[in-house]
Amino acid sequence: MRCGKLLAESAPQELLARYQCSFLEEAFLKLCNIQNNTVTLDEAQGSEVEDMRGNVLHQDQNQHCEPTKAYLKYEAVSKRPVSRLRRYKALLTKNGTQFLRDYGGLIFAVVFPILQMGVFIIAIGDDPKNLKIGVVNKEVENCNSDSNFGNVWSDELTCHFGNLSCRFLHKFDNSIATQEYYEDIPKARQAVQNAKLSGVIYFSQNFSEALQIRVEEATFAKDSDLLASQIQVFLDMGDMQIGYFIQQKLFDRFLEVYEDIMRECKYSPKMADPPIRFEEPIYGATDLNYANYMAPTYILGLSFFLAATVSTTLIITDRMEGVWNRSVVQGVRTEEILLSHILIQSIVIIIHTAMIMLIVFPIWGLECKGPIFNVMVLIFLNGFSGLMYGFVLSVMFKNHTAAHYGAAGSFFALVLLNGFMWPVEGMPKVLRWFSYLAPTNLSCVSLRGIIYKGYSISEPEVYIGFLITVGWILLFLIVTIFRLRSKSS
Repeated sequence: MRCGKLLAESAPQELLARYQCSFLEEAFLKLCNIQNNTVTLDEAQGSEVEDMRGNVLHQDQNQHCEPTKAYLKYEAVSKRPVSRLRRYKALLTKNGTQFLRDYGGLIFAVVFPILQMGVFIIAIGDDPKNLKIGVVNKEVENCNSDSNFGNVWSDELTCHFGNLSCRFLHKFDNSIATQEYYEDIPKARQAVQNAKLSGVIYFSQNFSEALQIRVEEATFAKDSDLLASQIQVFLDMGDMQIGYFIQQKLFDRFLEVYEDIMRECKYSPKMADPPIRFEEPIYGATDLNYANYMAPTYILGLSFFLAATVSTTLIITDRMEGVWNRSVVQGVRTEEILLSHILIQSIVIIIHTAMIMLIVFPIWGLECKGPIFNVMVLIFLNGFSGLMYGFVLSVMFKNHTAAHYGAAGSFFALVLLNGFMWPVEGMPKVLRWFSYLAPTNLSCVSLRGIIYKGYSISEPEVYIGFLITVGWILLFLIVTIFRLRSKSS
């Protein structure tokens, strides 16, 4: 096709053989020369040349004829300068139409943030359930009797305890773990080794008497009595999270029961408190679950990689489909193509930000003590940083497979470095500095400061995250433009 006319239509090998050429470019050049020298039948003088469609093209061997009207019109249009605004309008129309026709991309933009945040809220933070713990009670054979809750009574001289192991077991109810009774420790330990139990609780034969001695005669108590007054717990710490959960719950319930026993003995309940007291926290809450702790890092990590996943394939797709080169040939600059993609994908980031904000705060009910506008801006900037990071991957790799490998590899590296799975303070000093330089680390600290501490943007802990994020955006943009120019030159 040239100047609005079809020069020839055939298989490439047939064109090469017919015009005796080695390359299609050479055959195209001969067809162009034939078109330029074509005249009407009345003006034709010279030999006739037939194209591959059977049309007769009249060629004057002595005289160069004027181009056709279509060619003159093409020349005139190509010399007219096109304003930058019109080029942007054309690019935005093309990119917007391309995005709207991609139904998978639309579903990804709207549904994926909802799905990811929903899975996070449902799967993370709740107490483990359906756990089993073994009980070996040498003091009482059966604590399931309604009348056997353990006895506490006082006389004029002292306070007496009886069958208190049952009182503790009733408090250690199934909300922690389902209790299964065993005759001795070896059988219960074997069940733990076979992954049937998460731990074992053991009460000695004289548990209540020994506990009474510990309370009444602590200074003169024998080591054997002190040992017998203890509730021995053997946990499966191979699953550390479940082990710590059971350990914390059992300790809290033990203190509750022990305080009740002190009250019934007419003693001060403070005698049951350990000699260390944790007051109300300065920031946050004592019952803050793991999901609340992870929420800021998860939100920013999700916004970053959602945007990066979309933009990673944009430039590669344009190049592989030939759209990029055709646009450049028409006089469009590489920066204009890049900016048009950025403007369209910014709308996608706004959608992601709106979905995340809606799910996390109004629906999930996460309380934000700081300015909610700062949270929204930080999430958007983090998503925009991910957008630019995707462009860097798109210009660094030549195909989709390599680009997605790069995105997946960097995703896991950033997840490990941004404090999502473990605090940065637990890393070696050298690795910690790399973590601080990661695109999402300090912004996570800023978001946590806004949500839980109520900080404004004037606080150093907050504005440093904004500055780092903007710095990464500029760095990614510079690398992308430099790489595009080096490929175009």
